[in-house]
This record gives sequence, structure tokens and C-alpha cells, in this order.
Amino acid sequence: MKTNIKASLAGIVLALTLLCVGCSLKEEIYDTPVPNQVLTKESDVPVVLYGLYGAMADIFAEGGIYLPLTNGTEIVGLGSVDAERTYKYDASSNYVKSLYSRNYKVINNANSLLENLEKISFQNTANAARYRGEVNFLRAFSYFHLVRFFGKVPIVTKSTTSSGDYSAPRSSVDDVYKLVFDGFKLASATCPQANVMSTAERGRVTKGAAQALLAEAYLTYANYLDLAKRSSEAPAYYQLAKTYADSVILSGSYQLVPKYADLFDNTKENDAYKEVIFGIQYTADASAGSLGSNGASFATFFAPANRFKVCGVAPDGLASATYGITPGYMIYTHRATTKALTARSIFGWATP
Repeated sequence: MKTNIKASLAGIVLALTLLCVGCSLKEEIYDTPVPNQVLTKESDVPVVLYGLYGAMADIFAEGGIYLPLTNGTEIVGLGSVDAERTYKYDASSNYVKSLYSRNYKVINNANSLLENLEKISFQNTANAARYRGEVNFLRAFSYFHLVRFFGKVPIVTKSTTSSGDYSAPRSSVDDVYKLVFDGFKLASATCPQANVMSTAERGRVTKGAAQALLAEAYLTYANYLDLAKRSSEAPAYYQLAKTYADSVILSGSYQLVPKYADLFDNTKENDAYKEVIFGIQYTADASAGSLGSNGASFATFFAPANRFKVCGVAPDGLASATYGITPGYMIYTHRATTKALTARSIFGWATP
């Protein structure tokens, strides 16, 4: 009896072996999907594009926000004193490294998406142009941050591969700004105005966002030229800054919200986008323990500690007041004039 069982099992194993030999099994195992694996048709683009927007959120999450906002004299650290708050930081600082690496992550993702967009046959050519404009804007946005903090930085316009060049030379400040201008201008020509977009598209690049960033970029570059003793070149860029700022004001797409505090109330976010020109989106996850899972950390560290249920960590809106405005610093704007729209909405100034 035992012998018969063994014989039967042997026959089954032999049959399965012969069956496997006679068939061909092709299995491709993916680790982390990359655009050229998942981006094959027009309907795939939004999924990958939203992933790029997600990488934008990392720039200003946690440590990435500290250095940009404490590098001036108007912000003061209210807690312990460290190198970043006394302007004694260098390339070894985690805040410096995270700011640099997170922006280049966005740039690399944007390069990869642009390369794959060229391989897709689009039925809707307007959508194709809009996607390219958005991606170029996001890449230019990161380079705009990098050039202001680091000056000369490598210009990388191809996605990173295992056989790629990992030691690209630093490009001139002029060349980096040219890439920034070109990216914002393309978005200005291909992206829709904010007032014709649906609520579901909130947070995506608009014509107004591109023109507002162009105004700021031209103004910043003009100031750089003045400081570099190239003042004869600056007036043209100051004029371009004014032209694009006027374009945003006259577009009719934006207006100041009646109550300034409502801009920071999560329950009134949709109405806030009447004034907000470009806002990076975060998803609040009250079930997660880490601060980053509760959305952007900006409000948490900069809002007063007693501002509950308005901004900060979900679900109570608790803030820590880690940073604050220095006592001697004042911002003056007059909200009743069009200049207030330029100052507050375009350049990020606020009426106390």
C-alpha cells in the first residue's frame, strides 16, 4: 500500500514537471514602479503628475521649511538656539541638505515625466500642452528656490539613470534664471486661469500662478543684477516684473477674502482660494502619529500656541509657536488698494 502511494506521488510530480517544461512562463517583477512602466497612454498622465505634486509637498515639510523662513532678520526662534537660528550653518546641516535634495527630487521627477510625455500619443492636444506647462512650472519652481539659496547650481534636464552623470557642473546664476523664466512662461501660455477650474483641480498650476511667479522671479533677478554691479541690465527685468504682476491683478481671477484669518482656517479652504494664487496641497491624516502626516508643519511652528481648531496639527489645530516675528519688524500694507493684492497675494506679504 505504501509503495503504491509513493508510485502515485512520483507520477504526479513527473506529470507536473513535464507540464512545466512544455509551457513558457514570463514573469516581470517590479519593485518600485517608475513612469516608463506605468505611463503608456494619455489617461495615465494624471496619476504620475499628482505624484510629482506630492514630491512638491516634501520641500516644505518638516525640516525643509526651517532654513528658508529663518534666514532673514524678521523671523526669530523662540526656543533653543541652534546653528540655523544664529546663521552659522553650513553644508553639513540637515536643513541645508534636505532643502537641496528635496528640490532636486522634484526636478528629477519632472525630467522623467517630461521625457515620457513625448512618448505618448495624445488625442487631446490642449491637455498635452497643459501637462507640459505644469511640469515645467514645477521644475522651474524648484530651481527658483535653489538659485536664491545656493547661487550657482547644476542644471539637470534629463532624468537620472544608473549610467548617468552624477557630477554635473554648477551652472551660472544667469543660466539658472533663464530656465526658471522659460518654465514659468510656458505654464503661463498653456495653463488655464484659476476662475475656470473646478474645485477638484485646486492646487494645480494656473496661468495666474505662472504669471505671479514670473513677476517675483523677474524682480528677484533684477535685484541680483543690481547687487552684482550690472545695474544697466536691471530696468528691463523690473519692467517685466511689473507687467506680469499687473497681469495677475487685472485678470479678475483673484480677490482678497473679507477676513484675513480665514486664510488659515482649514474649514474655509475653498473660499481661501479666491485669494491664494498657488498653494501646495497637503492631506491631513489624524490617525497617523507623525507630524508630517497631519499636513504641512508650517502653521504648527509659526502659529501662536493658543490658536486651536484653526491651523496646526489635526484634529485640534494645536500649534507650538516655535518661531515668531521679531518685535522690531513691521509690515505695512493697505488692503483697500490694488497694491495690497500685489504685496499680499503675489509676494506673500501679510497684513497683521
